[in-house]
Amino acid sequence: MKKESNNQNQDLEEKQNILEISENTSNATNSAESSQLATPLNVEPSIDDDAVNKLKNQLSFSTKALEKQQQELSKVLSSSAEQLNDAVKTFDKTITAQKNQYEILQNEVGILTVLPEKTKEAVTNIIPDVAKELDKIQKEYTKSLHDSYSTIISGYAEEIQKYKTEIDQVSHGLTSHTTKHISSVDQKLDEYSKKLSASAAYVVECSNYSFLKNMCLVVLFSAIVAGGTAYLVTTKFPRYLTVTGANNVTIQDCDVSVLGKAKDPDNLMDKMTKKK
Repeated sequence: MKKESNNQNQDLEEKQNILEISENTSNATNSAESSQLATPLNVEPSIDDDAVNKLKNQLSFSTKALEKQQQELSKVLSSSAEQLNDAVKTFDKTITAQKNQYEILQNEVGILTVLPEKTKEAVTNIIPDVAKELDKIQKEYTKSLHDSYSTIISGYAEEIQKYKTEIDQVSHGLTSHTTKHISSVDQKLDEYSKKLSASAAYVVECSNYSFLKNMCLVVLFSAIVAGGTAYLVTTKFPRYLTVTGANNVTIQDCDVSVLGKAKDPDNLMDKMTKKK
C-alpha cells in the first residue's frame, strides 16, 4: 500500500510538471501572437523574412514539443489510471478483508460478551454437584485414614508388646548371666591377686640376688681390666729416658716429649732427631 501511494505521488508530480511546461509554451505562443496583433494597423509592418522564418521555426518547435508532452501526458495519465484502478482493486480487497475481520471480531466480541454470563451460569449449576462430590470424597478419605490408622496402631501395639516381652526376657537372662560372670570374675581376680603377690615376692628376692651377683661380676671385671692396663703401661710403655752419650738417638712410632735440662745441651740437642 505504501509503495502504491508513493508511485501515485510521483505520477501526480510528473503531471504537474507537464502541465506547467504546456502552460509556459502556450503563454509563449500567446505572447507572440499578441505582440504581432499589437502592432498598429495604420503602421505598415516591416517585412523581415529571417524574423518570420525564425518565428515559424519557434512555433513549429513549440508545437512539436507540445505534441510530445501531450503524448507523454497521455501515457502518464493512462498509466496513472491503471495504477489507480489497481489501487482501487487493492483497496476493495483490503476493505473486503477488513470487513471480514470486522465481522469475525464482532462475532468474537459477542461471544466474549456472552461468555461471562454463560460461565457464571455453568459454574453456578456445577458448584452444588462439586461440593457434594468433594464432601463424599472427604468422608471416604477420612474413613480410610481412620481405618488405616487403627490398623497400624493395633499392629504397632502388638509388636510393641511382643518386643517388650522379649526385652524383659533378655534383660532377666542378661542380669543372671552378668551376676554369674561378676562372681566368677571376682574369684579369678582373687586368685590372680594371690598369684601376683607371690610372683612379686619371688621377683623381689630374685632381683636382689641377681643385682648382687651382677655387681660382683662388674667389680671383678673392672679389677681385671685395671690390672691388665696397669701391667701393659708399666711393662710396654717407657716413662723416663736418660740419654748420656753423644751418639745419635732415633725414636720410631712414638711421640716423645723432653722434660728437664740436658747436661750438654749444645751438642746433645743438635744430634737428636724425631721420626715416625
